[in-house]
Amino acid sequence: MPSRANLERWLRVLDLTSYYEILGVPRHASDAAIRDAFHQFGAAFHPDRHRDADDETRREISQVFRRGVEAYRVLRDPTLRARYDLDLSQGRLRLEVGGREPTSDDHSLRALCVTPAGRLYAGRADQHLERGDFLAALGALEQASDAEGENPALAERLAALRHLTTSRSS
Repeated sequence: MPSRANLERWLRVLDLTSYYEILGVPRHASDAAIRDAFHQFGAAFHPDRHRDADDETRREISQVFRRGVEAYRVLRDPTLRARYDLDLSQGRLRLEVGGREPTSDDHSLRALCVTPAGRLYAGRADQHLERGDFLAALGALEQASDAEGENPALAERLAALRHLTTSRSS
């Protein structure tokens, strides 16, 4: 069981911590490394391991554990992980979808578009991101942005992808 001080530290930084930091893995971590890290995390924070704790402590442990599960689900799904990396480059530490568990479809670039051509190119960008090909995704997203015209949400994602591809190449 984590000590009271350790649990309090986790609770203080939980909303300021990336999924990578929660699991203690680098951004380039392999699927196996993420799985192993989650198993270690679960050994410390799985609520079933703390049945004898008082109600408040169990609630706090469950809060930390839920965030770890969220991190694990996003980082193990290639599509969600690509979207998360894009969001993380803009300073967003969580991939939230209207209070629900994140799913790959909810954060598609295609869903941000209103024109048929924009949706076509953004769908291609989604496919490239799924494969981890950020440069090809950037090209397709630029085409989507050209087709869309004024689309602030898409422009924001394009800027983030430009920043992400620049930081990965340096």
